[in-house]
This record gives sequence, C-alpha cells and structure tokens, in this order.
Amino acid sequence: ASEEITAIAEILRVPVISTNKGKGILPDLHPLHLAGSLIRPEVHALIDKADRVLVIGSELAESESFIKNLSLENKLLRIDIDASKLSDRYATLVAICADAAECCQYLSARLEGHHSKLSGSETVASLREEIANNLTASQKRHIRVLDTIRDALPEDCLIMADATQLVYTGMFGMPVAKPGLWHFPAGFLTLGSALPGAVGAKFAFPDRPVVAIVGDGGFLFTVQELLTAAEQQQPLVIILWNNNSLKQIKDDMQADAMPTLAVDNLNPDFSALVQSCHCLWQSPKSHNDLHQMISQGLLADKPSVVEINEFDDWIDE
Repeated sequence: ASEEITAIAEILRVPVISTNKGKGILPDLHPLHLAGSLIRPEVHALIDKADRVLVIGSELAESESFIKNLSLENKLLRIDIDASKLSDRYATLVAICADAAECCQYLSARLEGHHSKLSGSETVASLREEIANNLTASQKRHIRVLDTIRDALPEDCLIMADATQLVYTGMFGMPVAKPGLWHFPAGFLTLGSALPGAVGAKFAFPDRPVVAIVGDGGFLFTVQELLTAAEQQQPLVIILWNNNSLKQIKDDMQADAMPTLAVDNLNPDFSALVQSCHCLWQSPKSHNDLHQMISQGLLADKPSVVEINEFDDWIDE
C-alpha cells in the first residue's frame, strides 16, 4: 500500500507516522514522513493534539510505541484486514475491514481534486528538528555511527536489526528508501534474531546486499549461525554494537533506582570467537575505517563482523 498511502498523505498534506515495521512505507526522508518515530515522545504529543488519527494495518501494540497507551480516544479511524483488530485495544470511530492497498487506492481516488489547507510538511520539519534537539548523549553518538553505516550501504540493502540501543535509535534515525528493507522483531522482541534472519535473507536474495545490526548480548544467542554463513560463503556484514551489557535494561533499572542485576555481560574475546568460526573480524578506529570495512565486507567471500565498542572516542570525531 506504499503508493496508495503516499497519495493520500500528499492530497491531504498530513504527516505520516510509521512504526518501525512500517519504515519505508513512504521514503523515510519524504517531507511528510516521520519514519519509525512512533517511539518518540514528540510524536506522542502530536497524536495527543490530533483531531483524527487514521491507522492502517498496525495492531497499535505497546512494543511499537514504547508506551502503554497512545492518546486515541474519540479520534481513531482504522483500516485492517483482520476484523478482530479493529477495536481490540482502542475504541474506534470508523472501522473498515479491508485490504489496506485496495482501501487506500479507493480513498485516494475519492480524494482526487481535494485541496487541503493543512501544512503537514512544516509540522514534520519542525518535529524532526525537535527530535534532533532532544536526543540524549548516547543517541547522538548512535546517530553518528548510523550515518556512517547508512552512507556505506547500497540503497537496496536488507537490514536485519536486533534488539539493541543502536537499533532503537535507528528506528527513527536511519533512513530507508522503500518498504521491506528494515526488519526488526517487534512484539516478542526476539533477542538474537538478526543474524539467522540475515543468513536466511541471503539465501532468499543471493544478489542483494544484507547487513545485520546486533548488540553483544543478542549476538551471543545465535552466534553459531556464523558457521552456516561461513560454510555458504555469504558476504554478510554483521555490525556488533558492544557495550558489555544488556544496556537498555540496565538503563531502565538505573532510571527506576533499582539495583542492576544480571545486566553486565562477561563477554568472550569476539575477535577469537569470530575467527574461530572462519569469519573476518575487524574493529574500526575511525568513521572512515567503519565505512571501508562495511563496503569491503559486502564484496567478501565470507561473513565479516565489525565490532564497535560503544565507548570508543573515535565515534565523537
């Protein structure tokens, strides 16, 4: 429904907020798209002020917004092919059980010729600036790394994203150009899914570049899949974000003044582990290093693990 949703947004001149699973439904840098930003408080505030919110195909789960409930009372319009989802968590003013693409195509045709006085692009530009100004110190460092990764990747690269803080920032801070490029285990939040997902993606699309972004904790859940990738001589690039902890859980514990428990990892020597699995291990010392390691890894005859220590000084350069 990408083209149809884009047409509706451009006719009405309204912001489009995508979940992390909806990244690319409009190009992430489209002037009306707040891509992957449903997790941001600035976007929650936009929803609070909205008169109507049209939700297409999203189950509106807590794992998509990172808050328990969105402010949708007396404003929700919903399109979903699953009738059981139309009013499951939120009361719906208008509920349409239909295929999203067909329904949006019908709506865009009915709206043709409509002249909107709204200024959604100005709203989106303002919110993007507000988000950038509200980033934490860690998120600013994430953005620097993500910018380098994005610059090194071909536009059509498949990105398998694991549960790690670099990815959480990437939901809104790493643009993709079209649907089906960004894959994240929203819902059950399956730690370790990115690496086997990348291996499977390369089997399915052998001519497409594939990258996995993993944290040190999640990587250890499925590290053995490196052997499968090595055996198949897959040119995967695995970005390993290492902070020697389950840091999101640790940060949440500290924010709630809880004693931290079982969140500081005793990690292996990843260099020795990766190379023992017949893969290439590298660790950048600059953004230029990172760019080159990714570019070269996508052309290799084996998987490459690029380990980034979250606390390295070069990230701020």
